[in-house]
Amino acid sequence: MGVNSVRPGEIYTHMCKLVGIPSQQAMRELFKDNAPLSPHAGESMDIAYGYLYLASDESKFVTGTELIIDGGWSAK
Repeated sequence: MGVNSVRPGEIYTHMCKLVGIPSQQAMRELFKDNAPLSPHAGESMDIAYGYLYLASDESKFVTGTELIIDGGWSAK
């Protein structure tokens, strides 16, 4: 049996304020050229829905996969 994993990209959280990114808009601007889904800044719920899928019956036949939730960052 394999192990499923979630690989999140840059996500705007309250911790961003601690490192000098004051808002989602500022994060969008900072990463605007790095992810194809820009200008959307990743949010906590974007990642939570991935975990929800893996915990649900809809993924009962999914195993050994990496769920990449990064707005296309790794695809560029």
